[in-house]
Amino acid sequence: MAGIDNMLAQYIRKSLEDQLGKKTTSQIEQELDSWYQIDLDGAIRQFEKLDRVLVNMYGKGPARSLEKRFLKPIIQTNNMTNEDEDNPGNNVAITITEPELVQTILTIVEDESFREIFEVMEGDKSFENILQDADLEIARPSAYRKMEHLAKNGLIMETGYVTGQGSRKVKTYKKIFDAIDIQMNGGAISIVMAVDKNVFENSVILGTILS
Repeated sequence: MAGIDNMLAQYIRKSLEDQLGKKTTSQIEQELDSWYQIDLDGAIRQFEKLDRVLVNMYGKGPARSLEKRFLKPIIQTNNMTNEDEDNPGNNVAITITEPELVQTILTIVEDESFREIFEVMEGDKSFENILQDADLEIARPSAYRKMEHLAKNGLIMETGYVTGQGSRKVKTYKKIFDAIDIQMNGGAISIVMAVDKNVFENSVILGTILS
């Protein structure tokens, strides 16, 4: 699980419990244990397993409707048209409305070190390349912890490996978004992200729910 799935998984359980109640959630957990010997958190991280159990319990159509209900309090999606006429529709706009997730992202984008990391993350880059390119006034261990924080919250994702010193494999990363816009509607704050369509399409959670 990587990228936007990391972002969503942390909040889907709460949404599921809010939508279905404790009794139905407990029934789903029993089915997951019977089928796969995993708990609900594990099934959300391997979303196709949760989906199979829901389809078995409710049927495909009702299961998809339930999954969309789980997703709705967290994000909404719609297509965007890229300004590049040779590559239209390259981004998907996601509107994040879940208050805790919104606050997490706000805290990140207000941090100067995080912004400097984002600014140099054009394409796939290793941690070493990011350190070289970003003007970070923090120690190396602190920079690495910030990268881990971004990955945990789904704002960057692993993309593969390059060969580093001593022929060892070094992970590469990319940010999942091209732009972030903070919006206010009354007292509510939401965040609109322009997410690369490839990132969106590689999401197991979104790919399953929106299929």
